Amino acid sequence: MKLMFSEAIKKRIQVFLLLFVIVLMTGCAAEPEAEAEAPSITMPDEEPAAGNKPEEDIEESTGESTEETTEESTEEESVEKEDIVILHTNDVHCGVDMNIGYAGVSAYKKQVEAEGKPVYLIDVGDEINGGFMGDITKGESIIRIINEMGYDLAVPGNHEFDYGVDNFFKLTEMADFPYICCNFIDLEKGAPVLEPYRIEEIGGWKIAFVGVTSPNVILNDKKNTFKNEDGENKYSFMEGEKGIDMYRTIQWAVDSARAEGVDYCILLSHLGTKPEESPYTVYEAVENTSGIDAVLDAHSHVIIDAEKVKNADGKEIPVTQCGYFVQALGKLTIDKNGNMESTLIQEYDEKDEVIVEALERETRYYEEILSKGGM
Repeated sequence: MKLMFSEAIKKRIQVFLLLFVIVLMTGCAAEPEAEAEAPSITMPDEEPAAGNKPEEDIEESTGESTEETTEESTEEESVEKEDIVILHTNDVHCGVDMNIGYAGVSAYKKQVEAEGKPVYLIDVGDEINGGFMGDITKGESIIRIINEMGYDLAVPGNHEFDYGVDNFFKLTEMADFPYICCNFIDLEKGAPVLEPYRIEEIGGWKIAFVGVTSPNVILNDKKNTFKNEDGENKYSFMEGEKGIDMYRTIQWAVDSARAEGVDYCILLSHLGTKPEESPYTVYEAVENTSGIDAVLDAHSHVIIDAEKVKNADGKEIPVTQCGYFVQALGKLTIDKNGNMESTLIQEYDEKDEVIVEALERETRYYEEILSKGGM
């Protein structure tokens, strides 16, 4: 009992110190609904502001350079906005040819692109585990397929870590797209493991995507996936303080993205809706934050068609989830006037033959491994 108590105290001190650094960085503690405080992280070097550049790097101003700058600024401000489409999947769990299937997702993506609209394709987690294709190749077959589909962004679900953290890192290196997550923290470095958020310019719109993974991935960890050789937690998903740590981390990421002047901020949430996941449900995340325009959710395997949830400011935010096994394809549209609509496509029969062939190739690959007794 004494050993267990000591480990608990040690973990508590780790989280306390992390939050203490947060308070020092911001100058004051905040309530969950208040402006968020950043975890103790190391962000990539940023270009210094013009006023902070060394004097030798600042050229003497001339009327000509001022005029050029003004013209460039005017051009930036007058960028014409387009209708854009953000497609999203979640909890595919190796059900690559079930329901709409990956070939259907790819066909629909190409259909929208043929209409002249920019398309951005996202997965909100749990794609690599759930069938022989995932288990035998440890997710590599799935990554090869979704690379061919042209995914642009992903968030790790809890099952992305089923084959170990190192295997997950290997898959991120294989992927032609980035994984993001604001609350996946390396405790030794005091920094996020992945990019907390990503800002993309799509059709003239500047959009921030913030990723979050359920802290229950570490609380329910029975394989010691996230521990070091000494049996201590090497990683955190900001699981402390009855959800408050997670809410504050999300808010910090949202505020940081907003500070860069984005038009919209979208939360990619592998949190889900099940009461037993509390205090880490998507509902609680929305209710305790502000500045998010829409949520693309995952984890609970339910169909949610733009359910409105009030945020910390009382604003209704649409939350959408696509079930599982590609039961639906999520579609978030922003028209040229800035109107946003989140909906689901639940019936679609077209197939992209390129992806059909990719699925057949990967099926043959893992069946060959099985025939040789591999696993």
